[in-house]
Amino acid sequence: MKIKERPEDFVVREIIDLNSKTPGTGYAYFLMKKKNLSTIRAIRLVARNLRISKKRIFFAGEKDKKTVSEQYIAIKGLEDFKYEYNFGNVKLKYIGSFEEPLRISDIVENEFEITIRDVKNEEMEKFEENLDIFSKYFYNYFDDQRFGNIRYINHLIGREIINRNWENAIRILLTYQSENENLTARNARKWLSENWGKFEEAIKYFPKWLDIELGILNYLIRDRNYYRAFKVIHKRLLKLFLHSYQSYIWNKVLSNYIKEFGDNLYKIKVAMEDLYISKNKDFIDRIRGKVLPAVGHDLNIEKIEDDFKRVYKEILMEEKIRLDRLYFKDKPSLTLNSINRPIIAEVSNFKYEIKDSTIRIYFKLKKGSYATILVKHLFS
Repeated sequence: MKIKERPEDFVVREIIDLNSKTPGTGYAYFLMKKKNLSTIRAIRLVARNLRISKKRIFFAGEKDKKTVSEQYIAIKGLEDFKYEYNFGNVKLKYIGSFEEPLRISDIVENEFEITIRDVKNEEMEKFEENLDIFSKYFYNYFDDQRFGNIRYINHLIGREIINRNWENAIRILLTYQSENENLTARNARKWLSENWGKFEEAIKYFPKWLDIELGILNYLIRDRNYYRAFKVIHKRLLKLFLHSYQSYIWNKVLSNYIKEFGDNLYKIKVAMEDLYISKNKDFIDRIRGKVLPAVGHDLNIEKIEDDFKRVYKEILMEEKIRLDRLYFKDKPSLTLNSINRPIIAEVSNFKYEIKDSTIRIYFKLKKGSYATILVKHLFS
């Protein structure tokens, strides 16, 4: 089967609550429709075309690149604006002005329309068998997007940052190679891996679209201080590295728990790793409504349910991570706080259509749950 064969095969619409906003003139809100661009790239495009700093543009959630997405943005202090803009793969439609910026808490849910093509007979059978369970709920794992679009290394960088191994973190960011990446980029990373420290020469090999890597290389040419080199990376991306590691730990704890206490076990693949799911309805009903806290400096493991507590301790010991390392006194914005995440994600308004070897599914999910994880469950 093929998922995301083209951007139109994965449509996501953000649903936000505007009733809590105070009408005013501080921020102009637009519905942004983008195609085949990540949210970050789309924001850059909007900022460039409007000739404003991207720091003036606020958004609630990040949407994947290979999609057609509708999401909201808020632009601070925008005067004499148009009601509609067409920037090619990004289009804006004005919806009103408010005193507050957009925040992730404004998202109520996301609506999806996904087309899966070239579904084989055995895959069709699995889909129809799994509908009874997974059209209603599924295990709320974090998916590939959390760990990187191509190389899936965000959590690896996050782990090194937590351990204050600044050079290792930079080395992974610059040199980690993946077969999924463009050959020019792979060759540049390979050269630097074999010639670590020759940053001025490495500039010649790195393509211009690797702007973050080039920014770091240019800094290291001037000052070989790996800790300070991170200042060229936007703090939102830095925090993403840490959140990715937090998500990696959460996935491992849940998977190991299901492996030990569940039955009728199957696996799904997330960021090059197999994670366990159970198709036993009684097991699912037993953990529905429960939350599993994500690792953070303030996590009190002793308050976690006993079976989860033991698994959690085993994972942290295996990872050699101390909770106090998740607090950054020198960079408070990087500090990881523990948050509760539902173990089971609920699906609403699920519908599907089958035509020949193509399946089209429609559904809604609460914010923070991954539609691609649902698809993996449906075909497990």
